[in-house]
Amino acid sequence: MKKLIFIALVFLSISIILPASAFDIGATYYRQMNESGSFGPSDGVKITAIPETLPIYAWGSWEHTRFTMADQPMGYMDVIGIGLGVKKNIINGISLFLDGGWYHPQWYKNGELIYPVAGDIGEMGFLYLNEKYSDTLGVHYFDSYKASISGNFGGSFGAEWKYNLSKSFLISTMISYRILSLPMWVEGIGIDSPGGGNWCRYEDLSLSGVGINAGIVWNF
Repeated sequence: MKKLIFIALVFLSISIILPASAFDIGATYYRQMNESGSFGPSDGVKITAIPETLPIYAWGSWEHTRFTMADQPMGYMDVIGIGLGVKKNIINGISLFLDGGWYHPQWYKNGELIYPVAGDIGEMGFLYLNEKYSDTLGVHYFDSYKASISGNFGGSFGAEWKYNLSKSFLISTMISYRILSLPMWVEGIGIDSPGGGNWCRYEDLSLSGVGINAGIVWNF
């Protein structure tokens, strides 16, 4: 339901941003190769709306990826993106593009206190925090964990090739490179620790990498 609401909002935004003239609507599947070891490859869908009279376009995307922490599987995460881009035709059927926007993660454990400490998630939090601090502060066990992954701005650039199937339908393929990182904050809470101290670890997780798109474009 959330994905359907998001797609409806994307098209509402497109109808407001773009002029009332002919434009192309594209729907492409893409495979995003993420450089961070915390994420597997992403599979997703990207929707674009490109007016014929302007070099700008609006886009919205949804992708699904595997997430790990401390080399242990944490499950899966969705990332929703929305933004604007510019495109320049260089020769017939081939164009270069540059786009940017906001990417928001949806992780089922996002922002939750995790009880009990035992179990897979507790073990991951233990490994993740002690990997950084145990050499200087010694190994420490925690009473609970809190983890969150935040959204961020990102962008991509690349090239697109289109082939006309008919007057209204085109095949589109793209290769791009995305620049994106999502901040992750993990907190280990030790209620009975001396001084009541908590261990916090923050880092940017990279979802940058090469992506390949393929799909259909409709001309209206």
